[in-house]
Amino acid sequence: MAIDFQPMSGKASSRAARYDTVLVVAPLLDALPRIEAYKMLGVERVEAYPLSPSDSPTLFSLLGVVAWLRRHASRGRVLVEGYGGEALLEAAYMIVEGELGLSSLSRVASRLLSSLHLRSLVHLAALAEAGVDLAREAERHLEDAFTGGDAYASSALEHSLDLAAQLGLLGGCILHLYEHVARGRRLQPSSICGLLAEAGRRLDYMKTGAVKTVAIVGGRQGSRVLLGCRLLLRDEECWPEAREAEEVIRRVLAARGYSLSRVLLVDPEEAACIAYGSRYGYPCG
Repeated sequence: MAIDFQPMSGKASSRAARYDTVLVVAPLLDALPRIEAYKMLGVERVEAYPLSPSDSPTLFSLLGVVAWLRRHASRGRVLVEGYGGEALLEAAYMIVEGELGLSSLSRVASRLLSSLHLRSLVHLAALAEAGVDLAREAERHLEDAFTGGDAYASSALEHSLDLAAQLGLLGGCILHLYEHVARGRRLQPSSICGLLAEAGRRLDYMKTGAVKTVAIVGGRQGSRVLLGCRLLLRDEECWPEAREAEEVIRRVLAARGYSLSRVLLVDPEEAACIAYGSRYGYPCG
């Protein structure tokens, strides 16, 4: 498959003749002039993958866009270009292709635009390591590539994966969590996997996506849970979600021998960086 992932630079005319499909990864207003330029230069298919510098797509969207790239690469040459977001898509593509895993994420971490992008890659790689057939799942989520799919289901799953990954619950529990969300697999409510799923749901019980990510800091005695909140300095911020999820999070931590001391609200990128930055060599700050 012929896919090139490149930073956006130079004029579109210097690239247009070499590609049949172009995907521009950038905020929509930034992407539109570039898209129009490629269309005027006769590129067969040009699409925007809207992605702001300090955000990440849903897990379902990320899987779907990889399937989209694979399909178009089977028909001709594909260019993915952006202001940093292309590095996320390249790494996601490599994970689905089996060329990148959890143990090798440090190879790409320093190229990522945001710690939230690293978080997305940790989730994908953890699913692959747990035995999820990502190539098949990518095809299942093809229609979610540009819509995001079920944002609530993705949000709940991502919160559960955050907790599972940071508590060392890789493997079977992550597989069961994915199958629970993707296929309705039943989980025993009192099991650690069932508690993780319930914590994920409660962290977005209002279905607004206010909580973006979760980080666990501190030792087993007196751990703090940091919620990456999109609504800092607005009304109640993410305190309704924090109150709703606190007791279940406490039970999840207790099952792994941790005690919860406090729940705090921080910026989403800060939480993601605290959770994954040092582990994978991402340059926080």
